Amino acid sequence: LMTEFPAICAHWGLKSLAYGTHIPVIWKRLRSNGVIITPYTTIKEISGKTVTVSDAVTGEERIIEDIDTVVMATGYRSDNRLYKALKNRLAEAYEIGDCKLPRRSLDAIHEGYMTAFGI
Repeated sequence: LMTEFPAICAHWGLKSLAYGTHIPVIWKRLRSNGVIITPYTTIKEISGKTVTVSDAVTGEERIIEDIDTVVMATGYRSDNRLYKALKNRLAEAYEIGDCKLPRRSLDAIHEGYMTAFGI
């Protein structure tokens, strides 16, 4: 398990207390099952069964071989390009969900409901 940050979820700050009180339980289970947690590491290249990683501080690269699966959790990013393209062409257009701000799906559903309720 690799992260470019000093620790898993370090970039969450105090918000992790509100969103992920289960996280410390997961860490303990990961470690007890032999998962190696590697901070300050970024993936440079994935090729076949080989992954090249880089130290986020020094830039030093190393190759990890015989990898079966890579799962990437890269975060969220807002995408409002469709809204911007249509807002001046429609009588009404609303930014909701990840178009407005990346969040959980339940937040987007609630926001959609509240927006529709207000029309």
